[in-house]
Amino acid sequence: MVKKDHIVQAAFLELLHAGLWETDVKKKELFPLLPEQWRSLWLLAKKQTVAGLVYQGLQYLPEKCWPEDADLLMEWTVYIDQIERENRLQNQCITRLVRLFETLNIKPVLQKGQGVAVMYGNPLLRECGDIDWYFPDSGQAAKALSLIQKQGCVPRKRADASYFYRYHSVTIEHHDVLIDVSSPFAKRRLKAMEHDWGFEKIRLEESETTVWVPVPVMNLLLLNIHILKHAMGRGIGIRQFCDLARAYSYYKGKYNPEELRSTLKNIGLLKWTGLLHQFLVTVLGMPQSLLPFRDYLDSDVTGLWNLVFRGGNFGLYHSHQAKTKSRLSSKIAVLRAYMAQLNFSRTYASSEIGWAVWNLIKGQFK
Repeated sequence: MVKKDHIVQAAFLELLHAGLWETDVKKKELFPLLPEQWRSLWLLAKKQTVAGLVYQGLQYLPEKCWPEDADLLMEWTVYIDQIERENRLQNQCITRLVRLFETLNIKPVLQKGQGVAVMYGNPLLRECGDIDWYFPDSGQAAKALSLIQKQGCVPRKRADASYFYRYHSVTIEHHDVLIDVSSPFAKRRLKAMEHDWGFEKIRLEESETTVWVPVPVMNLLLLNIHILKHAMGRGIGIRQFCDLARAYSYYKGKYNPEELRSTLKNIGLLKWTGLLHQFLVTVLGMPQSLLPFRDYLDSDVTGLWNLVFRGGNFGLYHSHQAKTKSRLSSKIAVLRAYMAQLNFSRTYASSEIGWAVWNLIKGQFK
C-alpha cells in the first residue's frame, strides 16, 4: 500500500508540474498507472483543488499512457467543464460588483482568487474559491456593506471581523486588512508599504473589466503570508503554493527582490520564506531562477509536505477539523489548530504564532 501511495503521489506531482509550467512530463516511466491508481490520483487532485492543472498536465502524456477507464475520463472532463463555468461565473460576479460599487465611487481591491488566476497559462483551469474584497478606506467598507444589503444580500460577520454573503450563487467576503498578520510590528510595516506602494489595475480573463489588485511586491507578501497563516492553523493545500509559484513567474523583473527580502527579514519571516521557497523548487518544480533570493534554501520540506498532503485544501480533510457554528466555538477550534502545529510554527514564525495565540486568547475577554 505504501509503495502504491508513493507511486500515486509521484505521478500526481509529475502531471501537476506539467500542467503548472506547461512542459512535457519528465518521468514518463511512471505511466500508465493501474486503474485503481488513476482513481486515487484523481481523488488526490480533487482533494488538493488542482484537478484542472493535473488534467492539463495529462495532455502532455501520450494517449497510450492515459487512463483506460472511460468513465473516469468522462468524470474528469465533466469536472473540468464545471471548473471553467465557475471561473466564468466568478468573473461575471466581479464585473457586476465593480460596476455596482462604482455607482458610489467605491474602489475595492481584489485579493488573490481571480486576480491570481490571470497569472496562469490557462486561467480558467485554476479552481476558484470565494471572491475576497479589501476596502482600504473604512468609510467605503461601510458604504459597500450598506449597498450590498440594498441588493437583498445579508452580510454576516465572522470571528475575524470580515463579512460574507452570497451574491449570484457565489460567496463574497469583505475584509478590512490587506495582509492578515498578528504581530503589531508587522501590521505597521505592511500598512506603511501598502500606503507607499498602493495598487494597480489588471484585466480579468475573457473580460473587459479591470479591477484593483496589490502591486507585485505586496501581492507576493500577501500570497506568502496567506500560506503561512493557514499552515500555522487549520492547514493548507498545494493550490496556494501553485499560486505563489505562478506569481513569481508572472512578476519576474516587475518588483525589487531586495525590498521583498528586507521586508520579510524585518517582520521575522525570512526563515519561513526559505522553507516556502524550498517547497516551491523541490515539490512544484519551480526553476530556482524565479526565486527572489536564496536564504535558507537548504530547508527540510518534509514537515510541510506532510502537512499539505495530510490536510488537502485549507486543511479541510484534517481529522481534527470540526464544523463549528458559534463565534466562540470557532475561536476555540482555531486555537486548537494552532496548538496542533505549534512546534512547526515556533520553528519558522515564532513571533507571528506568539501574537496570533495571544490575540485569540485576549479576544475571549472582550
